[in-house]
Order: sequence, then structure tokens, then C-alpha cells
Amino acid sequence: MLDGEEFEHHRWRVGVLAHVGRRRDLVEFLRGNRARVAGWSLVATEETAAVLRAEAGLKTAAVLPDAGPEDRQLRERLVAGEIDALIVLLAPPLRPGGGPDVMPLLHAADIHNIPVATNLATAYCLVMGLAPTDAAACARG
Repeated sequence: MLDGEEFEHHRWRVGVLAHVGRRRDLVEFLRGNRARVAGWSLVATEETAAVLRAEAGLKTAAVLPDAGPEDRQLRERLVAGEIDALIVLLAPPLRPGGGPDVMPLLHAADIHNIPVATNLATAYCLVMGLAPTDAAACARG
């Protein structure tokens, strides 16, 4: 657990994943919160990372597409302690071809006590909770 000053100055490592039908929502959300997330280290699938760089102006690392399923790579980074939080926007469940099965990723996050946002409301809560100015207020109580 980080103390107040460490929390305020921590460079958050946040994994982001959006099914095809939700990628636009993710881009618009992060663009709208760019000032809060600009200091984070974002990691995403290759396509999502490219869109975030091009359309939201956010530096975003991409997992390697040839090294196996990208959601599995995010899970491996999470288990290795290289991801502090996740934003995962899912396509509606009845939509075929909406994206990979993220249940193993979500299960790993649960086991390793990693906060996960699975919709825009919880993503907003996560961003506000980790944003430096808000973190300082939280640390002061």
C-alpha cells in the first residue's frame, strides 16, 4: 500500500482493453480525461494503442500481436505486478465477434486485488481516484 506522498507521485500503470464496438467510447472517455491520465503508463492491445495515440494524443504502449492473444499478455503483465489498474469496456454479450473472452483477465485482477472498471461510470471513478490532485485530497482524509 502506498502512503499519501507515494500515492500522489506514483506513475500508474493502467491496462486498457475495449471490444471493437466500445473502442470509440474508450477513446472519447480518455480524451475527455486526458489531463488526469497523461502521466499514466497506458498499455493496450495494438489496435487500441494506435487509436489512443492517434485520436486522443496519449502515449500508449502496445502488447505484441505476435506473442499470443493480447488479452493474455495483459493478464501476464498484471500477474507480474506490471499493471496497477484496468479499464475494460466490453461489447454487449449478444454481439458476435465483439472481442476476446476477458474472463481470465478479470479473474486474475480479482485474485491480485487490481481495480477494474468495466463501464464508463466505474472508469470515471477509477480515474478520479487515481488522479494526482484527487489522490492528495484522499491521502489528507
